[in-house]
Amino acid sequence: MSGVRRAYSSTVVAPGHLAACAVLAAALLSCGIAFLPAGAAAATAAGAAVIVLAGVQMATVRLMVDPGYVRVSQGPWGRPGRVIPAGVVRDARAEQLSFLQTFGIGVPFRWKTTRLTVRPGATLELVLSDGECIRVSTPDPVAAALLITGQGHAETGGQDDEDRDAQNGEHRA
Repeated sequence: MSGVRRAYSSTVVAPGHLAACAVLAAALLSCGIAFLPAGAAAATAAGAAVIVLAGVQMATVRLMVDPGYVRVSQGPWGRPGRVIPAGVVRDARAEQLSFLQTFGIGVPFRWKTTRLTVRPGATLELVLSDGECIRVSTPDPVAAALLITGQGHAETGGQDDEDRDAQNGEHRA
């Protein structure tokens, strides 16, 4: 196909966050059932459900890069995230965060910082024109950074990846 538009998108889910929330919810539920009267058990179950839903919300980070904008959001439910025009991004680069850096420990301090890092490893760092720094967990921050800075290929003039892969004998499930 000629003129296919290229974009980058990723969704990262942190299994550690989900496991911690599930354990916390299970502990709350078991303590509520064991130590509270029957009427309070329903409230305990509702509290456990809220903990699980909050865990899923906090453990999921989504990134969408198009040649004209970057959108970052948290949670799997398709809530609109923050849309950043590409012209506002002063710098975009890939980083590898350690476990402690995921929580902001050992990362240079900046007054305006937004962290959507849910796991150690590959991270996209955006520096906006107002000095704000945004870090987002993503599997391939290099591809996203190249597309944002205009060094990546925003359009393809020939076949799309699936056609090329099929010709090379590679098949995607």
